[in-house]
Amino acid sequence: MWYWTKVLFLILVGAILVWGAYEYITFPNISKLRSENPTTSSMIEYRIAEARAEGQEPRKYMVWQPIEQ
Repeated sequence: MWYWTKVLFLILVGAILVWGAYEYITFPNISKLRSENPTTSSMIEYRIAEARAEGQEPRKYMVWQPIEQ
């Protein structure tokens, strides 16, 4: 009985460690966004591609607001 409890516990701990490593590796580092504004976003890129597909010249007009507002 204790053998299977120990095995189950080790599997659970291993799964948690693997999940934590996956989260650490795949999540982007957003600390730079505190001091710098991004130059573009996926939504802006999508709209640019959409405008080009319609034969229009894409325009970029961005006004950055602090997150506190």
